[in-house]
Amino acid sequence: MRAVQIDQHKLKFEFWDCTFELRCGTPLSRIYYKDTFILLITYNPMIKTTFTNLGRWFDEADSRLDLSAIRMLVEHTTSRDRPREVPIGAGQAMAESMGILFGEVDSSSGEFNDDLLEFFIP
Repeated sequence: MRAVQIDQHKLKFEFWDCTFELRCGTPLSRIYYKDTFILLITYNPMIKTTFTNLGRWFDEADSRLDLSAIRMLVEHTTSRDRPREVPIGAGQAMAESMGILFGEVDSSSGEFNDDLLEFFIP
């Protein structure tokens, strides 16, 4: 769990790594979606399959989430040592076509991008 204070707003985030379940083709347990207000689904632009599988991940989430939950697609760069397999702008275009938010995080610098959180503060 990570808590971030921005002005008078305290945001709490709980992150789940669901890689094992997704590799096995097992639907994610409803516990992952319980009390979810914001869903961030990430892809790594250096690994094309993380992008091509996004439709399946959003379909599953949409079948289990409350309709009022906010959905967001996040490009999560983890390394600058590999070439991009997903073209620049592809994530933004997908998010726009789905009518959801889009953001980018670069963890290769070791910093959490607090700018991403500003999407959720009124």
